Amino acid sequence: MKKFFLLFSITLFFASCGTSKKVSERVIIGEGSESVAVKKNTHNERKINKKNAQEKETNETVLYSEAELKTFRIIEYAKTFEGTRYKFGGTDNRGMDCSGLVCTSFKN
Repeated sequence: MKKFFLLFSITLFFASCGTSKKVSERVIIGEGSESVAVKKNTHNERKINKKNAQEKETNETVLYSEAELKTFRIIEYAKTFEGTRYKFGGTDNRGMDCSGLVCTSFKN
């Protein structure tokens, strides 16, 4: 049992030695009923035992409906309030709570 636990621990240790980070950037083109968005993905893969990071970059063209674009805009606007302190009932940059964030995001 001890050997199994030791073997399992060593395997888990070596399996967790890699990292991966995916960064996305959206560029929205057009304002019609269907708009085109170019999604730029940069995928970095690094392993501890490798000297240089491998980077793959792909551009894909994706069609989004107007509802999806509206959803993206609401989320991006809500993200502008990151770091704003908590204030009960607040709805501005000086402080806000969760319901204030939702109301403010959907208003604009």
